[in-house]
Parts: sequence; C-alpha cells; structure tokens
Amino acid sequence: MTYVSTGSGTLSYRVVIDGSPFEAVSHPSMASAWPPASATAVTRVEGLKIADARFSQKVDPVACKLDVGGLQISFVDINNAWSQLFDAEPTAVTWLTADVNATDATIPVLSTEGFEGSEGTIWIDGEAIAYTGLTSTTFPGCTRGAFSADSDAAQWHYISDGTRLQTPEVTNWPTSWRERRVTIFRYDDQDDPTGDGTQIYRGVTSSDPHFDGLTWTISVDHVTSVLEQTFGNDLNTPLSLRGIHYTTQSPFHMQWLQFSSATFVTAGTVDLTGYYETQEDFRDALNTALTASLAAATPAGNSVITKGRWCLLQT
Repeated sequence: MTYVSTGSGTLSYRVVIDGSPFEAVSHPSMASAWPPASATAVTRVEGLKIADARFSQKVDPVACKLDVGGLQISFVDINNAWSQLFDAEPTAVTWLTADVNATDATIPVLSTEGFEGSEGTIWIDGEAIAYTGLTSTTFPGCTRGAFSADSDAAQWHYISDGTRLQTPEVTNWPTSWRERRVTIFRYDDQDDPTGDGTQIYRGVTSSDPHFDGLTWTISVDHVTSVLEQTFGNDLNTPLSLRGIHYTTQSPFHMQWLQFSSATFVTAGTVDLTGYYETQEDFRDALNTALTASLAAATPAGNSVITKGRWCLLQT
C-alpha cells in the first residue's frame, strides 16, 4: 500500500447503515450520481466525516471481557441528501398477517394501499426488503436484506410468538435508525474508489441522528454492545395497543342456539382467526361468518338475538 512503502498516502472511508439506501463516502471520486437512479438503487453520497477513526480494544481473557470503543459519525448535508434520509417519515403503513422467515420472497400484509405498485422498498423492523409488483395483500418478488453490507441481513419476522402487543409494522420508509448495524470500509490510494474497500469496523447505532443545521451526527457502539443489554430495559417505553389477533390455536369462538317458541331446534358455531386492526374490521368479519353459519342451518323467517358470545335464535 502507498502509505506503507512511502510513508504517506490518502485514506478514504465508506459507511453502510443497514437498511439505508444511501452509503456515506468521504471522497468525491467515490460518490454516485445524484439524484438516485431508482427507489431501489444504492447511492453513495459524499459528505462523510468520522470524528475518530481509531478504535480502541481491550481484552481480559481471565474475566472473559471485551472492551471496544465506539465513535461518532457525521454526515455533511450535501444536496440535502442526508435530510432526505434521516428527516423523512413513512407515508404508507401496514402490518404483517403471517410469520415470514429469512428466505421468503413474498411478504403477506393487511393491505398494500399507499405503496408503490411497480417496484419499491419496504421496511420491517431493521430490515429493508425490495419488491417487484404487489397485490392487494402481498409484496411478491422480494429481495431480502436490501441496502446492507453483507448477505445475512435478512431477518425472521413473527406475529405469533406471544412477545408483542403489536404485530410488526411494514412501512415504505424506516421508522427509526436505532440499533442498526454499521459497517465501515477503508480505501487507500490503490483501491478502486467505486469498489468494496476493506472492512475495518462493525458497530450498532446507539441513537437516532441529530442535526445541527449543517451536519447530521449519529453515535455508534461496537457490535459487542448488544451483549450488554439488560432484560426489560425498555419496559418504561410507552406502547399503545392496536388491534387484536386470533391465532389458529386460540380462535375467537361463538356458539349460537336456535329455538322455535320454547322448543330447541338447532345449534351452530362460528370460529374466527386472523388479525383485526379495528373494532369495525372485527365486526364485519364476525357478521359475515355468522350470516354464513345461520344461512346453512336456520329456516327462513327466524330472527336472531345476540348476547356476548352466545347467539339465541327465535321465531
């Protein structure tokens, strides 16, 4: 390398934040054309400033402890690019309706209303997913783990693991930049400025970006910081309830009975599964299922009286 053989040289850097369509670079020769070529293109944007490129590391083999320093990364807001990334909010939101694994190429959701139709990108938790086309309730043709430095960025997403009060949101822009992997690459004079460079650091964002009017700054901890998390450290974070989900193991169950005068005639049941975002959604689904069940067993002209989860039919 130049700085080894001559004692001098120029180092440049590239920063990749998982799920970000923009990669920050420190030299103009590394930047891509602006504006981005498409909604799914990875764009390298000039303006990267690393406050401290030296990363300290201490290892205590007796105590099995690794102490690695973090850093701050700053992005000069050239072409207003970083404001477009960090200051934007989702304009379309929906929710998963089934579990998906890390290789599923179709993402099932409650509705795709408001999302781009030909191609685009959705975000679930920390993962960006590029899709081609869409139906009313699915995103097909998905490329998992988009906008990431490596191939293991695809994640599993669950709606039925019992650990959430809400099913995962699916949005057309990230909702937060916290707890995302950050990878830093180094380039010397002999490296192709548009190539991959050499990975020198892996970390996790510990804050959302802060803007001072000219520069966006984000704090990054070393990737080992995820091992220091304490159980229940987010229990004080408010979380509003939204909707209700009935699984196949625990469906909503209603039984109805039919009487003619004082004589029992017949009975039936209604079972509902799925996710219902609002009371109106649940009511409509229940009425549809109940109407079908009654039509299959109730003579014409009978009336229905409902109470709780019981349905009493009388003439």
